[in-house]
Amino acid sequence: MAPYPLTPDYSDVPLPQSAVEPWVLLPFIGIVALLAAAWRLRQAAPGVAYAVLWLFVTLLPVSNIISIGAFLGERFLYLPSASLAFLAAGLFSLASAGRGKRAESRGQGAALRLGLPSPLFPLPSSLLGCVLVAAGFAALTFNRNFDWRSAGTLWAKVQARQPGNPRANFHLGVRAEEAKDFQQALVFYEKAIEFNPNHNWNPDRKTIAMVKERISDICYNLSLKLYNQGQLAQATDYCRRSLQNNDKNARAHVIMGNLYVQNNDFKKAVDCYETALKLDPDLFEAKENLKRVKAALQ
Repeated sequence: MAPYPLTPDYSDVPLPQSAVEPWVLLPFIGIVALLAAAWRLRQAAPGVAYAVLWLFVTLLPVSNIISIGAFLGERFLYLPSASLAFLAAGLFSLASAGRGKRAESRGQGAALRLGLPSPLFPLPSSLLGCVLVAAGFAALTFNRNFDWRSAGTLWAKVQARQPGNPRANFHLGVRAEEAKDFQQALVFYEKAIEFNPNHNWNPDRKTIAMVKERISDICYNLSLKLYNQGQLAQATDYCRRSLQNNDKNARAHVIMGNLYVQNNDFKKAVDCYETALKLDPDLFEAKENLKRVKAALQ
């Protein structure tokens, strides 16, 4: 009804544990009250009844009666929010009709029974109120457009307010990787696949495997860079981290073999090169290094 803060993804919002929790019970009461009001006003104020009907009909496709893969999202209220405009139109129509005797007998009584403003409320002041509300929402929408300017600005805003949001961390990880900021990318990726029992959504196995492959590739690149710089201890740490996330990374097995060679552990180096060739039989570096190590062992 009134999502705050606005965000394209609420996957880190906890699900209710009971139907009697306040944030379940109160909205349920509100929904029942709206539907009851729409039914009672269907003849006296059809515009108001239509506004309520529009709200629920347009929410129905995204209500997860059949799962759509997203629990909540601000975009789900784009169409339903038009119900506020319909409601204003219905109330103005009721007020105008209330100036006649027929509208007064049919509409005013129903409105008063529901606690609504009298159909004879002053139109100028009400119109001014609607204009001010519309101007306020227009200003908020204009400001929100800066958040939606790009994927980077959007997900950065989400992550700032929801640091544990898995989708925000994943998308920021992708952008950091594209910018060659590998250290920051690792931070975001690892945060993206953390399991949190309080979240209403956690990444599935396929997503986790995909992210781990990205982590493995980044760690391989960092390991290779450090190896070429002669920083063997750090290179070893990143190479092991690469293989922990994806033991089918053939290139990481080659680097690990090279590191074993530097430590004169040729037997383990042979194992690494042979493993790499099982994963990628055409890997030239693994073939050549294996030949050299075997020759050294003879």
